[in-house]
Amino acid sequence: MEEKKRSGRSSLSGENWELAALKALAKSGLDAVAIEPLARELGVTKGSAYWHFKDRNDLLKAALHRWGREAEAGGERLMTEIPDARARHRVVLGLITKDPKKRRIEAAILAAAHDPVVRPYLKKVRAARLAYLDGEYREMGMGAEEARHAARLTYSVIMGMLITEWQAPETALSAEEWDRFLDFLFARVTGSPPPHSQNGNA
Repeated sequence: MEEKKRSGRSSLSGENWELAALKALAKSGLDAVAIEPLARELGVTKGSAYWHFKDRNDLLKAALHRWGREAEAGGERLMTEIPDARARHRVVLGLITKDPKKRRIEAAILAAAHDPVVRPYLKKVRAARLAYLDGEYREMGMGAEEARHAARLTYSVIMGMLITEWQAPETALSAEEWDRFLDFLFARVTGSPPPHSQNGNA
């Protein structure tokens, strides 16, 4: 380990650094994404980071790109796995909210929306998610304007819940509470119970 630390060429990959950056972001916010404390956390020298990234902003961009790529991949995967739009949509609503770590990352990125590095990545993912939700609602039979409003409402409510949880951790919902809340949201937006409530399957 000492030899790795002296050379700066540790066995850590760029992926290790990206994941560490997202973990720090989720735990303590944007200011925690800095090479020196991350190096200490990972047990390597700063040189390990510079082997993969030009500077802190380059690392942050790579971490945000990873977040954005994974955020979009979930919906794309479900398009092929779950052909029924209503059943698929209910699963989509839980992609972020079921995992507390994902909720923290999402909230931390939302809280850092003012940052010039963060802003374009957040804007891109937001646009992709709104377009995806719009398509889901259209597939369920809504007209263009109704689907657009439903997508905005769904996105805004869930993101608002995540920000509230970030600012006031005592308001955090359990996994079961999130499921009930998402069922409530689904019913209010679509006008009908979610699929598992209709067929009795959780």
